[in-house]
Amino acid sequence: MSVLAFTSKSICLPISDAWRAQELTLFRIVQEALANLHRHSGSPVAIIRLERDTAEVRLAIEDRGCGLPAQFRRRKKAERRFGMGMLSMRERMEQLGGRLEIASSDAGTKLSVRLPLGVNAAASARAGKG
Repeated sequence: MSVLAFTSKSICLPISDAWRAQELTLFRIVQEALANLHRHSGSPVAIIRLERDTAEVRLAIEDRGCGLPAQFRRRKKAERRFGMGMLSMRERMEQLGGRLEIASSDAGTKLSVRLPLGVNAAASARAGKG
């Protein structure tokens, strides 16, 4: 499996305990997503995009593999049952006021994360968004 390189724009934000928790969560999500990709997708590549602005971090991990099983994709989102790794990623994001989405087809799978930063993260978590 190859990981494709990318460029990104740097934005300086103050380092805080909240940011450290977010950073660790993003790392764990990439780690779990790559493990799942390696185990299940058959994809020769992983494409990772990480973008950040002053309001949020956006992370996307996609492959060119076989996608989730067709019977799984046909279910309504509320009826889908994921394994422990996927549940763990979703719970981590919800705890920080973020959102995790999965899109899959026969051409591959894309996991997308949106994580609000700073004050936005605390407000999102209190409002129950995710």
